[in-house]
Amino acid sequence: MIKTIFDEKYDAGVAVGIEKGIEKGIEKGIEKGIEKGIEKGIEKERFETLLRILTKRLGEVPFSVRDKLYAIHNLDVLGQLTDVALDCQSLDEFEAALNK
Repeated sequence: MIKTIFDEKYDAGVAVGIEKGIEKGIEKGIEKGIEKGIEKGIEKERFETLLRILTKRLGEVPFSVRDKLYAIHNLDVLGQLTDVALDCQSLDEFEAALNK
């Protein structure tokens, strides 16, 4: 079959479109990866800060409480629990708020 100029231009356009699509996909993937990494870093810092507050105010934090805290990936919830840690009078009171 004889390839026409139209076919050649079409194929070249498709190739360029695929290349640009791949580049955009890679850029988006990198952006999302960076966002996730930043979010994970913030999450880890909030977790560590929360443990530090609890330990300083109320003593050693049991592993059962640590495990529950480590399972939380919502930054707002970690922030709310930090507020509770600053105000509560005992680990039992904190754990009651954690279990809500």
